[in-house]
Amino acid sequence: MDSHRSSFGKAHEEALQKDLLRKYAAVSLALGMTRGTLHSVLMSDATPEEIKHMLDLTSTSKIAKKLGLEEGDLALCPDDYLRDGESARIKGF
Repeated sequence: MDSHRSSFGKAHEEALQKDLLRKYAAVSLALGMTRGTLHSVLMSDATPEEIKHMLDLTSTSKIAKKLGLEEGDLALCPDDYLRDGESARIKGF
């Protein structure tokens, strides 16, 4: 019986890990898309419509919906996953 619980626990943990990586991949994709648009803005290549379109595409609510999730399912506190000081360094402090 313990081996069944152990294998179930491991399978559940693997499923949670896969789900977290899927969410991370979606947010990473949105970040890359946003960075590309910001580059176009800096180079004066992006129109206001393209900028608005990118803002719409990369909203967490839209990303979640495309994954079949709720917006809150993508929410996480960076401080729960980053080491001390990493958040400040990423923000440029």
